[in-house]
Amino acid sequence: MATHPIQLTPHTDQTPAVVELAKELSGAQWCARFPGDNTLQALEPGFRPKVTAFFAALDAAGVSKSVGAVFRPKSRAFLMHWSYMLYTGRVKAKDIPNANGVPIEWVHPTEAESVRAAEDMCKGYQTHNLGTIPALHSQHEVRLAIDVTISWSGILDIANQYGTTTEIKSSPRSGMNAELVQVGATYGVIKYNRTGTDKPHWSSTGA
Repeated sequence: MATHPIQLTPHTDQTPAVVELAKELSGAQWCARFPGDNTLQALEPGFRPKVTAFFAALDAAGVSKSVGAVFRPKSRAFLMHWSYMLYTGRVKAKDIPNANGVPIEWVHPTEAESVRAAEDMCKGYQTHNLGTIPALHSQHEVRLAIDVTISWSGILDIANQYGTTTEIKSSPRSGMNAELVQVGATYGVIKYNRTGTDKPHWSSTGA
């Protein structure tokens, strides 16, 4: 059967259609969405060797450490920020703005249910006891930050970038220790130094 090409000339409105995604109620299930990358390989190439060297010093000193977050996508940061804001009473569910590509419905039948769902999300993200509002935009987004829980017992002897050993007898025996913070800074790994208390957060600038 012979075929003949036919050119079709559209006469209808060519404006791109906007498809609105159906929204899903907030809750703990959202914590698994928009996952990040918690490996050192996810760090920006210029920052990665600084963290690697600092971690090597921690390991040599017998420090226990657990990485919680490295790269965090914008959508995940959005969910972490607003769930915390709602859970802590800083915003009402109806006033939370929308975000492209995140079809979440914060408003439940009652405000109390909305807050409970936000609390479940905060627990899933482990932000319920964070001590500071999770940032909408942070160094995690550009791979220049790392969240790590640090601990040790007794006296800590740790080398800085220049090979000088610092003896740390002070408390707390965690990443919040001021002397350890100074050691980290020699490697170019800066403890969070903005408003609030973000215990696990280190970055290239302290932001």
